[in-house]
Amino acid sequence: MRYCLDTQEPRGSWQIEPDPRMFDTALVACALSRAGGPASAAVVERACAWLERRAPQDHDPVARLLDEIPWHLLRGSAGPIDLRGPTLYGDLYRRKTILLYALARSRGARVLSPYTPPQIKEARRALLREGRHHADEAVEPRRPPVHLFAPRSPGRQW
Repeated sequence: MRYCLDTQEPRGSWQIEPDPRMFDTALVACALSRAGGPASAAVVERACAWLERRAPQDHDPVARLLDEIPWHLLRGSAGPIDLRGPTLYGDLYRRKTILLYALARSRGARVLSPYTPPQIKEARRALLREGRHHADEAVEPRRPPVHLFAPRSPGRQW
C-alpha cells in the first residue's frame, strides 16, 4: 500500500509505460479505496479526478472494456460485469481478466463468465504458480504452464 501511495503522479494517475492507462489507475484506486484512512482517501480522490478527465481506449473493444470495468467498480456504478468474451481468456488478456473477475466479486458485482468460480480460483492458482516459476527459475526447474481456458465443448452449460 505504501508503494501505491508514494508513486502516484501529481495529476492523479499511476505511470505505467508508455503512458498512464485508465485500467491501471482505476485498479489501484479500487484497492486503495478499501484501505481506509485519510492518505488513501486523498489518493483515491486525485485518481477519480484524473479518471473523470479521461476516455477509455477506443481502438479495440477489449481494451475499452478493460478500461471501463475497474472505473465503474470504483464509482459503484457497475451492473453485471460481462467477462464472457473468448478473447478475454487468450494469452494476451487472461491475467487482467482474472484480476477483474476477482475485483468485481470482491466489490459485490455480479460477474458473467463462461467459467465457474472454482475454475477461476484454479486459474488464479495456476497463474500464481507460473509467476513463482519465473521468479524461481534458477532454483527450481520450470514446469509447463497449466492451460485452464480451453474452449468449451459444444452444448456444455455452466
